[in-house]
Amino acid sequence: LIETAILLLASQSVVAEGKASPASRPTASEKLVLSELTVDRPPGQDGSWVELYHPGTNMLEAAGVTISCNGRTVFTVPPGVTVPPKGLLLIRFARGKKPAVDTAASFRQANSATLWATPAPPARKGEDGKKRRPGYCAVFASPKQGSESICDYVQWGRDGAHKQQALAWAAKARLWPPDAVVYVGVNPRPGDRPVPRLQDGAVLCRFDFSPQRVHRVGNHCVRAERMATPGRGNTLPPPDMRFPWPGAGIAADQDLLISVGMRVVVPEPAHVHGGPETGKGKDEKKKPEPGKPFRVQLARDPHFREIAYDGRFSARGVIKRTALAKGKYFARVRLDGERVSTSWSEPIFFGYE
Repeated sequence: LIETAILLLASQSVVAEGKASPASRPTASEKLVLSELTVDRPPGQDGSWVELYHPGTNMLEAAGVTISCNGRTVFTVPPGVTVPPKGLLLIRFARGKKPAVDTAASFRQANSATLWATPAPPARKGEDGKKRRPGYCAVFASPKQGSESICDYVQWGRDGAHKQQALAWAAKARLWPPDAVVYVGVNPRPGDRPVPRLQDGAVLCRFDFSPQRVHRVGNHCVRAERMATPGRGNTLPPPDMRFPWPGAGIAADQDLLISVGMRVVVPEPAHVHGGPETGKGKDEKKKPEPGKPFRVQLARDPHFREIAYDGRFSARGVIKRTALAKGKYFARVRLDGERVSTSWSEPIFFGYE
């Protein structure tokens, strides 16, 4: 079961001290874009949410920014909301009394803020979160929706969802290819990579916020809603060392099998905005190799001061027995691709004797 797919990393930066520049209105370069959104309960339904991210460098006056989902307008940002650079604006849809939110104070404290909204009526029959259906979500710079005001767009599944006006606007604005979708387990076409149905609700994530996105669909993927981090941005977790497993005892007269994996699916090319640095010292000398995104280190000590092996692998590989001496080892792994990287995993201990 794939628990999660590529996660968005909205870097938490702080507005520079001193005199703040005046807030700008959304433009092609300064705008709010989709970061995360619920899929089984599309934005607008009770309990749904959508996270917007400001990838620009100036303060952004967000009043009037409008979210449309599956043919209906579900939310318009009220006056008085200004989003700082690299800020996150979370919109939650819930019935009942809504808590008061001081967005300016929230942005100062955490560079993110939450707005509460009243759920909108379902756009389609059966849109109740019980069954995953194709759909789309779009962000506009103003309530006047069109190709000139559309800021971002994402579409999941097919089944006629591609025959709507918002897609034509997104295609004209070069935000989304007219024949592209993110497959989330509904209505695949030949060649689509299957995504197993998650045990709970699904969240659609975007992980590349660069202005020019060549592989737009490859910049989105799916994760379980219970693992989402609404309002906090997203981190890409390190891979898992699947073999050797902790405490394994392996005969030293055979090659050492290495098996690693991730709880995420990493389509290439990919770019994690504001991702972790590759490290210092020896780490900088290990260049990424095509087809071998995982870097594995073995050491005699848990702090990896005495590196016994440092190599690159695909999901599976072998360390020749002639490359290792007999003894006890600690192993760790990280994703270290050309444009996507993570921190090191927690070390595991095994014997090779």
